[in-house]
Amino acid sequence: MYLFCCSVICGALLSIPLMHWGIQWSAGLVGILLAALLFLWGFAQKKALFADTQQGVCWLISAVALLGMMWHSQMTFEQRLAERLRVPTSLTATVRVVGLSDSIGQEWRQVVQPTPALAGLPSRWLVNLPRTDSSEGVPAEPPMMRAGELWQVDVQLEPIRGRASIGVFDVERWLVLERNIGAQATLMSAERLPHVVSLSWFDRVDRIRLQLRTHFEQFNSADQGILLGLLTGDRALISSEQKALYQQVGISHLLAISGPHVLLAAGILAAGLGKLLNLWPQLYLRMERRRWQIPIFLCAVVGYAMLAGWELPAQRTVWMALVVSGLAWWRQRWPVMQVLAVAASGVLLFDPLAVLSAAFWLSFGAVWLLLWLGRHRSPEQPAGTVLQRIWLALKQLFGLQCLLTLALLPLVLSIFGQFSL
Repeated sequence: MYLFCCSVICGALLSIPLMHWGIQWSAGLVGILLAALLFLWGFAQKKALFADTQQGVCWLISAVALLGMMWHSQMTFEQRLAERLRVPTSLTATVRVVGLSDSIGQEWRQVVQPTPALAGLPSRWLVNLPRTDSSEGVPAEPPMMRAGELWQVDVQLEPIRGRASIGVFDVERWLVLERNIGAQATLMSAERLPHVVSLSWFDRVDRIRLQLRTHFEQFNSADQGILLGLLTGDRALISSEQKALYQQVGISHLLAISGPHVLLAAGILAAGLGKLLNLWPQLYLRMERRRWQIPIFLCAVVGYAMLAGWELPAQRTVWMALVVSGLAWWRQRWPVMQVLAVAASGVLLFDPLAVLSAAFWLSFGAVWLLLWLGRHRSPEQPAGTVLQRIWLALKQLFGLQCLLTLALLPLVLSIFGQFSL
Protein backbone atom coordinates (compact mmCIF):
# COMPACT_ATOMS: atom_id res chain seq x y z
CA MET A 1 0.00 0.00 0.00
CA TYR A 2 2.73 2.44 0.97
CA LEU A 3 4.71 1.78 -2.22
CA PHE A 4 1.57 2.15 -4.35
CA CYS A 5 0.66 5.50 -2.73
CA CYS A 6 4.20 6.80 -3.13
CA SER A 7 4.08 5.80 -6.81
CA VAL A 8 0.82 7.72 -7.28
CA ILE A 9 2.32 10.82 -5.66
CA CYS A 10 5.52 10.55 -7.72
CA GLY A 11 3.46 10.08 -10.88
CA ALA A 12 1.58 13.31 -10.18
CA LEU A 13 4.82 15.16 -9.45
CA LEU A 14 6.59 13.84 -12.54
CA SER A 15 3.64 14.95 -14.68
CA ILE A 16 4.47 18.61 -13.95
CA PRO A 17 7.27 18.77 -16.58
CA LEU A 18 4.92 17.05 -19.03
CA MET A 19 2.47 19.92 -18.55
CA HIS A 20 5.09 22.60 -19.18
CA TRP A 21 7.33 21.05 -21.82
CA GLY A 22 5.09 18.60 -23.62
CA ILE A 23 5.27 14.84 -23.78
CA GLN A 24 7.85 14.79 -26.60
CA TRP A 25 10.50 16.55 -24.52
CA SER A 26 9.64 15.05 -21.14
CA ALA A 27 9.13 11.35 -21.86
CA GLY A 28 12.83 10.65 -22.34
CA LEU A 29 13.82 12.69 -19.29
CA VAL A 30 11.30 10.90 -17.08
CA GLY A 31 12.40 7.50 -18.36
CA ILE A 32 16.06 8.26 -17.64
CA LEU A 33 15.16 9.56 -14.19
CA LEU A 34 13.17 6.42 -13.31
CA ALA A 35 15.94 4.14 -14.55
CA ALA A 36 18.51 6.07 -12.51
CA LEU A 37 16.39 5.85 -9.37
CA LEU A 38 15.91 2.10 -9.78
CA PHE A 39 19.63 1.60 -10.35
CA LEU A 40 20.58 3.64 -7.29
CA TRP A 41 18.05 1.82 -5.15
CA GLY A 42 19.34 -1.58 -6.27
CA PHE A 43 22.95 -0.50 -5.76
CA ALA A 44 22.20 0.73 -2.23
CA GLN A 45 20.44 -2.51 -1.32
CA LYS A 46 23.24 -4.58 -2.86
CA LYS A 47 20.82 -7.15 -4.17
CA ALA A 48 18.71 -7.80 -7.24
CA LEU A 49 15.63 -5.65 -7.74
CA PHE A 50 13.41 -8.68 -8.05
CA ALA A 51 14.73 -11.06 -5.41
CA ASP A 52 11.46 -12.95 -5.27
CA THR A 53 8.11 -13.08 -7.01
CA GLN A 54 6.29 -10.96 -4.43
CA GLN A 55 8.83 -8.16 -4.66
CA GLY A 56 8.65 -8.22 -8.45
CA VAL A 57 4.85 -7.98 -8.36
CA CYS A 58 5.05 -5.02 -5.98
CA TRP A 59 7.45 -3.17 -8.25
CA LEU A 60 5.33 -3.96 -11.30
CA ILE A 61 2.17 -2.62 -9.64
CA SER A 62 4.06 0.49 -8.50
CA ALA A 63 5.40 1.12 -12.01
CA VAL A 64 1.91 0.76 -13.48
CA ALA A 65 0.52 3.14 -10.82
CA LEU A 66 3.23 5.70 -11.55
CA LEU A 67 2.75 5.63 -15.31
CA GLY A 68 -1.03 5.54 -14.95
CA MET A 69 -0.98 8.59 -12.70
CA MET A 70 1.23 10.46 -15.15
CA TRP A 71 -1.19 9.63 -17.98
CA HIS A 72 -4.20 10.60 -15.83
CA SER A 73 -2.63 13.96 -14.95
CA GLN A 74 -1.66 14.69 -18.53
CA MET A 75 -5.11 13.83 -19.89
CA THR A 76 -6.83 15.98 -17.25
CA PHE A 77 -4.47 18.84 -18.07
CA GLU A 78 -5.11 18.63 -21.81
CA GLN A 79 -8.87 18.29 -21.31
CA ARG A 80 -9.14 21.44 -19.22
CA LEU A 81 -7.01 23.41 -21.64
CA ALA A 82 -9.09 22.18 -24.59
CA GLU A 83 -12.39 23.18 -22.94
CA ARG A 84 -11.47 26.79 -22.19
CA LEU A 85 -13.04 29.56 -24.25
CA ARG A 86 -10.88 31.23 -26.88
CA VAL A 87 -13.26 33.58 -28.73
CA PRO A 88 -15.64 36.06 -27.02
CA THR A 89 -19.33 35.45 -27.63
CA SER A 90 -22.77 36.55 -26.39
CA LEU A 91 -25.64 34.14 -25.83
CA THR A 92 -28.73 33.25 -23.83
CA ALA A 93 -28.52 29.97 -21.94
CA THR A 94 -30.04 27.96 -19.11
CA VAL A 95 -27.52 27.42 -16.34
CA ARG A 96 -27.40 25.54 -13.06
CA VAL A 97 -25.91 27.29 -10.04
CA VAL A 98 -22.83 25.56 -8.63
CA GLY A 99 -21.68 26.23 -5.09
CA LEU A 100 -21.65 29.54 -3.26
CA SER A 101 -20.78 32.98 -4.63
CA ASP A 102 -17.27 34.21 -3.85
CA SER A 103 -18.41 37.56 -2.47
CA ILE A 104 -21.33 39.97 -2.17
CA GLY A 105 -22.19 43.37 -3.64
CA GLN A 106 -20.25 44.57 -6.67
CA GLU A 107 -17.56 41.93 -6.10
CA TRP A 108 -20.13 39.12 -6.49
CA ARG A 109 -18.96 36.15 -8.57
CA GLN A 110 -20.84 32.89 -9.12
CA VAL A 111 -19.89 29.63 -10.81
CA VAL A 112 -22.57 28.25 -13.13
CA GLN A 113 -22.88 25.24 -15.40
CA PRO A 114 -24.84 25.34 -18.69
CA THR A 115 -27.67 22.81 -18.74
CA PRO A 116 -27.64 21.02 -21.11
CA ALA A 117 -23.98 21.33 -22.08
CA LEU A 118 -23.37 23.56 -25.09
CA ALA A 119 -21.15 22.23 -27.84
CA GLY A 120 -17.91 24.14 -28.23
CA LEU A 121 -18.29 26.00 -24.92
CA PRO A 122 -16.77 25.30 -21.50
CA SER A 123 -18.75 23.28 -18.99
CA ARG A 124 -18.30 25.84 -16.17
CA TRP A 125 -18.41 29.64 -16.23
CA LEU A 126 -17.53 32.28 -13.67
CA VAL A 127 -20.27 34.94 -13.84
CA ASN A 128 -19.51 38.55 -12.86
CA LEU A 129 -21.62 41.68 -12.65
CA PRO A 130 -21.20 44.34 -15.37
CA ARG A 131 -18.93 47.23 -14.51
CA THR A 132 -21.01 50.36 -14.05
CA ASP A 133 -20.14 53.91 -13.07
CA SER A 134 -22.25 55.21 -10.20
CA SER A 135 -22.30 58.66 -11.83
CA GLU A 136 -24.10 57.27 -14.87
CA GLY A 137 -26.51 54.89 -13.19
CA VAL A 138 -27.27 52.65 -10.28
CA PRO A 139 -24.81 49.75 -9.91
CA ALA A 140 -26.22 46.36 -10.78
CA GLU A 141 -27.44 44.21 -7.90
CA PRO A 142 -26.43 40.54 -7.86
CA PRO A 143 -29.25 38.02 -8.22
CA MET A 144 -30.09 35.79 -5.26
CA MET A 145 -28.80 32.52 -6.69
CA ARG A 146 -28.86 29.32 -4.65
CA ALA A 147 -26.98 26.12 -5.35
CA GLY A 148 -28.88 23.74 -7.63
CA GLU A 149 -31.29 26.34 -9.06
CA LEU A 150 -31.86 26.81 -12.79
CA TRP A 151 -31.59 30.31 -14.26
CA GLN A 152 -32.00 31.72 -17.75
CA VAL A 153 -29.20 34.24 -18.28
CA ASP A 154 -28.00 36.61 -20.97
CA VAL A 155 -24.21 36.70 -20.77
CA GLN A 156 -21.17 37.91 -22.61
CA LEU A 157 -18.57 35.15 -22.49
CA GLU A 158 -14.92 36.12 -22.55
CA PRO A 159 -11.71 34.06 -22.42
CA ILE A 160 -9.81 33.97 -19.16
CA ARG A 161 -6.57 35.88 -19.58
CA GLY A 162 -3.78 35.95 -17.04
CA ARG A 163 -0.98 38.48 -16.77
CA ALA A 164 2.52 37.47 -17.78
CA SER A 165 4.30 39.81 -15.34
CA ILE A 166 6.62 38.14 -12.86
CA GLY A 167 5.22 37.98 -9.34
CA VAL A 168 1.60 38.62 -10.38
CA PHE A 169 -1.06 36.10 -9.40
CA ASP A 170 -1.79 33.77 -12.33
CA VAL A 171 -5.58 33.92 -12.46
CA GLU A 172 -5.71 31.89 -15.68
CA ARG A 173 -3.89 28.95 -14.13
CA TRP A 174 -5.97 29.18 -10.96
CA LEU A 175 -9.37 29.24 -12.70
CA VAL A 176 -8.72 26.96 -15.70
CA LEU A 177 -6.47 24.30 -14.18
CA GLU A 178 -7.23 24.32 -10.47
CA ARG A 179 -10.97 25.16 -10.46
CA ASN A 180 -11.89 23.77 -13.89
CA ILE A 181 -13.56 27.03 -15.02
CA GLY A 182 -13.19 27.62 -18.74
CA ALA A 183 -14.68 31.09 -19.25
CA GLN A 184 -15.66 34.26 -17.45
CA ALA A 185 -19.03 35.85 -18.19
CA THR A 186 -20.58 39.26 -17.70
CA LEU A 187 -24.18 38.91 -16.55
CA MET A 188 -26.56 41.18 -18.49
CA SER A 189 -29.88 39.75 -17.23
CA ALA A 190 -31.02 36.74 -15.19
CA GLU A 191 -34.37 35.10 -14.47
CA ARG A 192 -34.92 32.13 -12.19
CA LEU A 193 -36.78 29.21 -13.73
CA PRO A 194 -39.43 27.45 -11.62
CA HIS A 195 -38.24 24.00 -12.55
CA VAL A 196 -37.93 21.39 -9.82
CA VAL A 197 -34.43 19.89 -9.81
CA SER A 198 -32.86 17.16 -7.74
CA LEU A 199 -30.33 18.52 -5.29
CA SER A 200 -27.07 16.78 -4.51
CA TRP A 201 -25.57 16.63 -1.04
CA PHE A 202 -23.19 19.44 -1.93
CA ASP A 203 -26.12 21.58 -3.13
CA ARG A 204 -27.94 21.10 0.18
CA VAL A 205 -24.82 21.94 2.18
CA ASP A 206 -24.15 25.04 0.06
CA ARG A 207 -27.70 26.24 0.76
CA ILE A 208 -27.04 25.85 4.48
CA ARG A 209 -23.85 27.88 4.04
CA LEU A 210 -25.86 30.57 2.25
CA GLN A 211 -28.34 30.67 5.13
CA LEU A 212 -25.46 31.10 7.58
CA ARG A 213 -24.04 33.94 5.48
CA THR A 214 -27.43 35.66 5.41
CA HIS A 215 -27.73 35.22 9.18
CA PHE A 216 -24.28 36.71 9.84
CA GLU A 217 -25.05 39.68 7.55
CA GLN A 218 -27.65 40.79 10.10
CA PHE A 219 -25.04 41.17 12.85
CA ASN A 220 -24.10 44.75 13.67
CA SER A 221 -20.41 44.09 14.08
CA ALA A 222 -17.28 44.81 12.10
CA ASP A 223 -16.04 41.29 12.81
CA GLN A 224 -19.03 39.42 11.43
CA GLY A 225 -17.03 38.36 8.38
CA ILE A 226 -14.17 37.09 10.54
CA LEU A 227 -16.58 35.02 12.65
CA LEU A 228 -18.18 33.52 9.55
CA GLY A 229 -14.76 32.77 8.07
CA LEU A 230 -13.60 31.00 11.22
CA LEU A 231 -16.80 28.94 11.30
CA THR A 232 -17.19 27.88 7.66
CA GLY A 233 -14.23 29.33 5.74
CA ASP A 234 -16.60 31.69 3.87
CA ARG A 235 -14.72 34.99 3.37
CA ALA A 236 -17.47 36.81 1.49
CA LEU A 237 -18.26 39.19 4.37
CA ILE A 238 -14.65 40.10 5.14
CA SER A 239 -13.81 43.63 4.01
CA SER A 240 -10.85 44.35 1.77
CA GLU A 241 -9.17 46.26 4.62
CA GLN A 242 -9.41 43.24 6.92
CA LYS A 243 -8.05 40.94 4.20
CA ALA A 244 -5.09 43.27 3.65
CA LEU A 245 -4.45 43.42 7.41
CA TYR A 246 -4.49 39.63 7.76
CA GLN A 247 -2.10 39.30 4.82
CA GLN A 248 0.31 41.86 6.25
CA VAL A 249 0.31 40.19 9.65
CA GLY A 250 0.67 36.75 8.02
CA ILE A 251 -2.34 35.03 9.58
CA SER A 252 -4.63 34.62 6.57
CA HIS A 253 -4.22 30.85 6.87
CA LEU A 254 -6.27 30.91 10.08
CA LEU A 255 -9.41 31.41 7.98
CA ALA A 256 -8.73 28.26 5.94
CA ILE A 257 -10.68 25.37 7.46
CA SER A 258 -8.21 22.54 8.01
CA GLY A 259 -7.36 19.83 10.51
CA PRO A 260 -7.75 21.71 13.82
CA HIS A 261 -11.16 23.14 12.88
CA VAL A 262 -12.59 19.85 11.60
CA LEU A 263 -11.15 17.60 14.30
CA LEU A 264 -12.20 19.99 17.10
CA ALA A 265 -15.83 19.89 15.94
CA ALA A 266 -15.75 16.13 15.38
CA GLY A 267 -14.03 15.51 18.72
CA ILE A 268 -16.64 17.51 20.62
CA LEU A 269 -19.45 15.58 18.95
CA ALA A 270 -17.77 12.21 19.58
CA ALA A 271 -17.14 13.10 23.25
CA GLY A 272 -20.77 14.15 23.65
CA LEU A 273 -21.87 10.85 22.16
CA GLY A 274 -19.63 9.01 24.60
CA LYS A 275 -21.27 10.75 27.55
CA LEU A 276 -24.68 9.85 26.13
CA LEU A 277 -23.72 6.21 25.63
CA ASN A 278 -22.62 5.98 29.26
CA LEU A 279 -26.27 6.27 30.25
CA TRP A 280 -26.88 2.83 28.69
CA PRO A 281 -23.79 0.75 29.56
CA GLN A 282 -25.48 -2.41 28.32
CA LEU A 283 -24.78 -1.17 24.76
CA TYR A 284 -21.10 -1.96 25.30
CA LEU A 285 -22.03 -5.64 25.59
CA ARG A 286 -23.13 -5.54 21.95
CA MET A 287 -20.20 -3.55 20.59
CA GLU A 288 -17.16 -1.92 22.11
CA ARG A 289 -17.05 1.80 22.80
CA ARG A 290 -14.82 2.83 19.90
CA ARG A 291 -17.09 1.19 17.33
CA TRP A 292 -19.99 3.30 18.57
CA GLN A 293 -17.98 6.51 18.34
CA ILE A 294 -16.01 6.03 15.10
CA PRO A 295 -19.02 6.28 12.70
CA ILE A 296 -20.27 9.44 14.43
CA PHE A 297 -16.75 10.87 14.36
CA LEU A 298 -16.40 10.22 10.61
CA CYS A 299 -19.83 11.67 9.85
CA ALA A 300 -18.88 14.81 11.76
CA VAL A 301 -15.54 15.09 9.93
CA VAL A 302 -17.09 14.69 6.46
CA GLY A 303 -20.07 16.92 7.30
CA TYR A 304 -17.96 19.78 8.62
CA ALA A 305 -15.52 19.51 5.70
CA MET A 306 -18.48 19.87 3.31
CA LEU A 307 -19.79 22.81 5.35
CA ALA A 308 -16.38 24.43 4.94
CA GLY A 309 -16.60 24.21 1.16
CA TRP A 310 -14.64 20.96 0.67
CA GLU A 311 -11.36 22.80 0.18
CA LEU A 312 -8.10 20.92 -0.16
CA PRO A 313 -6.93 21.22 3.49
CA ALA A 314 -10.30 19.86 4.60
CA GLN A 315 -10.02 17.01 2.08
CA ARG A 316 -6.63 16.10 3.52
CA THR A 317 -8.17 15.95 6.99
CA VAL A 318 -11.03 13.75 5.76
CA TRP A 319 -8.66 11.27 4.10
CA MET A 320 -6.42 11.04 7.15
CA ALA A 321 -9.43 10.65 9.44
CA LEU A 322 -10.77 7.84 7.24
CA VAL A 323 -7.47 5.98 7.32
CA VAL A 324 -6.91 6.41 11.06
CA SER A 325 -10.50 5.44 11.86
CA GLY A 326 -10.22 2.35 9.68
CA LEU A 327 -7.03 1.35 11.46
CA ALA A 328 -8.69 1.87 14.84
CA TRP A 329 -11.74 -0.16 13.75
CA TRP A 330 -9.64 -3.16 12.70
CA ARG A 331 -7.00 -2.67 15.42
CA GLN A 332 -4.12 -2.02 13.05
CA ARG A 333 -1.15 0.33 13.27
CA TRP A 334 0.58 2.11 10.38
CA PRO A 335 3.49 4.55 10.42
CA VAL A 336 2.31 8.15 10.34
CA MET A 337 4.13 8.80 7.05
CA GLN A 338 2.16 5.97 5.46
CA VAL A 339 -1.11 7.54 6.62
CA LEU A 340 -0.03 10.87 5.11
CA ALA A 341 0.95 9.17 1.84
CA VAL A 342 -2.46 7.48 1.58
CA ALA A 343 -4.19 10.82 2.17
CA ALA A 344 -2.10 12.61 -0.48
CA SER A 345 -2.63 9.84 -3.05
CA GLY A 346 -6.38 9.86 -2.38
CA VAL A 347 -6.58 13.61 -3.07
CA LEU A 348 -4.52 13.29 -6.27
CA LEU A 349 -6.48 10.34 -7.62
CA PHE A 350 -9.67 12.43 -7.63
CA ASP A 351 -7.99 15.66 -8.78
CA PRO A 352 -4.46 15.13 -10.18
CA LEU A 353 -4.04 18.84 -10.93
CA ALA A 354 -4.25 19.60 -7.22
CA VAL A 355 -0.49 19.17 -7.33
CA LEU A 356 -0.36 22.62 -8.99
CA SER A 357 -2.20 24.23 -6.07
CA ALA A 358 -0.38 26.17 -3.36
CA ALA A 359 -2.84 24.73 -0.84
CA PHE A 360 -1.65 21.20 -1.63
CA TRP A 361 2.00 22.01 -0.97
CA LEU A 362 1.37 24.12 2.12
CA SER A 363 -1.15 21.70 3.62
CA PHE A 364 0.70 18.42 3.09
CA GLY A 365 4.10 20.07 3.40
CA ALA A 366 3.37 21.52 6.82
CA VAL A 367 1.98 18.21 8.12
CA TRP A 368 4.91 16.25 6.69
CA LEU A 369 7.40 18.64 8.32
CA LEU A 370 5.60 18.42 11.66
CA LEU A 371 5.74 14.62 11.55
CA TRP A 372 9.37 14.55 10.39
CA LEU A 373 10.56 17.08 12.95
CA GLY A 374 8.63 15.31 15.69
CA ARG A 375 10.30 11.98 14.87
CA HIS A 376 13.84 13.40 14.63
CA ARG A 377 13.86 15.66 17.67
CA SER A 378 16.29 14.61 20.38
CA PRO A 379 14.55 13.53 23.60
CA GLU A 380 14.75 16.13 26.35
CA GLN A 381 15.93 15.01 29.76
CA PRO A 382 13.63 15.98 32.63
CA ALA A 383 15.00 18.86 34.66
CA GLY A 384 15.03 19.14 38.41
CA THR A 385 14.75 22.79 39.39
CA VAL A 386 11.78 25.03 38.67
CA LEU A 387 13.78 27.31 36.37
CA GLN A 388 15.05 24.35 34.37
CA ARG A 389 11.53 22.99 33.95
CA ILE A 390 10.29 26.40 32.81
CA TRP A 391 13.16 26.67 30.34
CA LEU A 392 12.45 23.19 28.99
CA ALA A 393 8.74 24.01 28.56
CA LEU A 394 9.62 27.19 26.63
CA LYS A 395 11.99 25.26 24.37
CA GLN A 396 9.31 22.69 23.61
CA LEU A 397 6.73 25.43 23.03
CA PHE A 398 8.72 27.54 20.58
CA GLY A 399 11.32 25.14 19.23
CA LEU A 400 9.07 23.17 16.89
CA GLN A 401 7.35 26.34 15.64
CA CYS A 402 10.68 27.98 14.83
CA LEU A 403 11.90 24.91 12.97
CA LEU A 404 8.63 24.67 11.05
CA THR A 405 8.79 28.36 10.12
CA LEU A 406 12.33 28.07 8.80
CA ALA A 407 11.54 24.86 6.92
CA LEU A 408 8.47 26.36 5.21
CA LEU A 409 10.19 29.66 4.41
CA PRO A 410 11.53 28.59 0.97
CA LEU A 411 8.14 27.17 -0.01
CA VAL A 412 6.25 30.29 1.11
CA LEU A 413 8.68 32.61 -0.69
CA SER A 414 8.50 30.57 -3.91
CA ILE A 415 4.67 30.65 -3.91
CA PHE A 416 3.83 34.11 -2.58
CA GLY A 417 7.09 36.01 -3.10
CA GLN A 418 6.87 37.54 0.38
CA PHE A 419 7.05 36.57 4.04
CA SER A 420 5.57 38.30 7.05
CA LEU A 421 7.79 38.75 10.09
